[in-house]
Amino acid sequence: MTKQVLYFNKEKWKSIPLGKLAYEFSERINDPEKSGFTRFVGLEHFISGDLKIIKYASTKGLVSAAKIFKSGDILFARRNTYLKRASQVDFSGVCSGDAFVLREKDEYIVPGFFSLIVNSDLIWKFANSNSEGTMSKRVKWRDLEGLNFLIPSIPEQKGIMALINALEISLTLSHQILEKAIILKDSFTQQTLFKDESVERKKYKIGDIISNVVAGTSINCEKHKFEEGDKGILKTSSITGDTFVYEEVKVVNPEHYEKLKCNVKEGCILFNRKNTKQLVGSSKYMDKSYENIYLPDLIWSIKVDDKVVIPKFLWFYLSSKKVREDIASLSNGTNASMVNISQKQFLKMPVFIPSKAQQKIYLKEFESIEEIIYDSQVKIKRIKALRKAIINQVF
Repeated sequence: MTKQVLYFNKEKWKSIPLGKLAYEFSERINDPEKSGFTRFVGLEHFISGDLKIIKYASTKGLVSAAKIFKSGDILFARRNTYLKRASQVDFSGVCSGDAFVLREKDEYIVPGFFSLIVNSDLIWKFANSNSEGTMSKRVKWRDLEGLNFLIPSIPEQKGIMALINALEISLTLSHQILEKAIILKDSFTQQTLFKDESVERKKYKIGDIISNVVAGTSINCEKHKFEEGDKGILKTSSITGDTFVYEEVKVVNPEHYEKLKCNVKEGCILFNRKNTKQLVGSSKYMDKSYENIYLPDLIWSIKVDDKVVIPKFLWFYLSSKKVREDIASLSNGTNASMVNISQKQFLKMPVFIPSKAQQKIYLKEFESIEEIIYDSQVKIKRIKALRKAIINQVF
């Protein structure tokens, strides 16, 4: 889908600066909790590349000053612009002071068209090169508003928006299927692993059913994108929930190759031993090897004793909601946003494992649900790639 090409005749398109397409609306409120607004959008609620912001938090307990926005506005994260965060909102509320509130003008563009502009590579390349600051770089609207874009006619914009909106509908449906499949998986694991009294289970400690736990090593890495021929170290963000994102990798300088140990091997379980309270204990069974991708010291590679338990079944067990909560309860740390699980505590954790014959039955059903989840994730990724390709072809 990403190879699909659309042709746009841009000869009659007008070059217009951003400042004529939108303006910055800046109205601050000092006590958001008492403002009458109930929704707060922080930078953590943006998803890079998404045209709409869906997630938000409550204003309850929010004491810092915030900016007011209304439905239809564009929120543009001005801090750390390399993360490329700018999206439209279809609700009213308040947002972080580290975002612009941009409001479309209707002289040159149709409603929503500006959300495509702020998600183009062109604007982010310019924003990154014009960000200032030492620790956390920020860009200002006055630096962006003079940037010119070739803007199509109103009828052409409507055609482009119709195509983008069709993709957004497909994307929403795919997300809904994914969410329902995840709910089904949680319900299935709860019922089969912990509530099915007809199945006999034997109590073990984790240390009794695994043969080896190995961690990687931390190495200062380079900042360029991982490419074929490079060697890299996984980021902890490579494992979120029960998803593995192999692109989340840091490139190692060849001078440090001798320090690398423990690459990603087929049949092992990768386990996130240090992360936020929500993500600590995230794990993933590896069904293939990645010879040039290695582990950091914050991720374990777990090898399972397959005489007792099927390796993928143990991952199925460890990734269940109940066990994830049990694992998180073992974590500790002085910083609430980053906690750690000791290997000693983890190996002592009790688990209740059925016979291998029953494991195979459960695993077959589990894998059928996993297939739906995987297919939905692939479709979402393809739709987003096509959307990005269209936006960058327009601009």
